[in-house]
Amino acid sequence: MTLGMDLYDVYQHRQIKRVQRQLGIEASSTDQRMRNTRDEIDRLHDRIDRLVLVNEAMWELLCECTGLTEEHLRHRMEGLDRSDGAVDGRRRPQAAVCECGAMVNARARICLFCSADAPARTAFDGL
Repeated sequence: MTLGMDLYDVYQHRQIKRVQRQLGIEASSTDQRMRNTRDEIDRLHDRIDRLVLVNEAMWELLCECTGLTEEHLRHRMEGLDRSDGAVDGRRRPQAAVCECGAMVNARARICLFCSADAPARTAFDGL
């Protein structure tokens, strides 16, 4: 009976070790995914920072060349913010009506009903 118990113990220990190895692999895989996600977030933050810098430079050039002011900019931003029906600090593109009469999602390239090209929008609506 002790020999049977010993074999069972050996088997159990091997199973435990196997599961621990698998968990170790899964944990390191999760850690890698977390690092990758952090890296991607850092890249997105860098991109946003660069976009802010480019926008600010373009705005300053526009002000110098046209005489526009911060008040002009704020007024236009408020109008755009209101244009989607919600004053929330962002502008969401609205669905458009296709030539067939169907509503086309703002991010769609074609109408799902007739396969026609999506109605023309601004260059910013696809962002």
